[in-house]
Amino acid sequence: MIGLIYLTVLAVYFLVGFVTAIIMFRRSERHHRWLIFPVFLFIYLPLPWADLILKGAILSVRTFNTTLQEVRQTVDYPESVLWIDNVWPGFDEYGRHWMVENYLDGVRLKVLALNDGEGNLYVYRATLKDFSESETMRPEVEEAREKFEKKFSEAERKTSKEIIGYQSFYIKKLTAFRNQRKKEAAPILSRQEIYPFTSQILPEELQSFNYRVEFNPLPLTVMEKKLLWADEITITSIQNNEVIAYSKRYMSYGWWLDFTPPKSFTGGFSRGDIQAYEFDDKVLFGYAGVKDSLEVTKDNLDRSFYKLSQ
Repeated sequence: MIGLIYLTVLAVYFLVGFVTAIIMFRRSERHHRWLIFPVFLFIYLPLPWADLILKGAILSVRTFNTTLQEVRQTVDYPESVLWIDNVWPGFDEYGRHWMVENYLDGVRLKVLALNDGEGNLYVYRATLKDFSESETMRPEVEEAREKFEKKFSEAERKTSKEIIGYQSFYIKKLTAFRNQRKKEAAPILSRQEIYPFTSQILPEELQSFNYRVEFNPLPLTVMEKKLLWADEITITSIQNNEVIAYSKRYMSYGWWLDFTPPKSFTGGFSRGDIQAYEFDDKVLFGYAGVKDSLEVTKDNLDRSFYKLSQ
């Protein structure tokens, strides 16, 4: 249906242009006629794609000879992490709960701090005792997942009763694990610590974090801001004052003919790792086995769909 609309709009556009060019050719003076068809071919015809051409050119210039992502070090035991999101911005209640349930395990990650985008910093602390039961369940979940993935690949993605059996068993184990995790996280969430965080400066009692994850918009000119979005996530070793990983991404807004909402990225161009909210998994949280981002809809900065993923 959308394709038919595209064809109809473009057909009308080209037909009007062609008819106009013919009329102008017949009515103009002989020595001016040669200008009409070059204008039609090189200005009028490309006009519908002008914004795409401009966006592509800006992205190419912005990212030319630029390293968009670099991981200098990965960490198996981060222990304490400060996560500052100035893009979404911040973690709402659901996002904070999701982070605690998936990453805070009391061993590899004992302290997790998250900003809420409203001038507050939420701190969560855990020990192995807090997640003792779910951690004993983790090996069974991993084993069930590996068996399912192995059978799935061996069967060349063909459905069979055996594969469905392995899948059901894995889902059963995973569901039980997540339910237990949620139950164990409740007391941790209830004893959350809240600190003012309006100046991006840590309170004195929170100066001992090992790593800082920060997600910020990249500077753009006034014109560029109308055409694209850019941001960067950096991961810093606070003790060494050293950036151990960073990832930049550029995303242009969609084509006007896509009839998408303003500043939608549908149909646009991109450079860099689009799944920005998965970058910390690659560097700090690999132990957690979380393959998806906090919310894939957040990667598109689309707040209207965020809650649907719950």
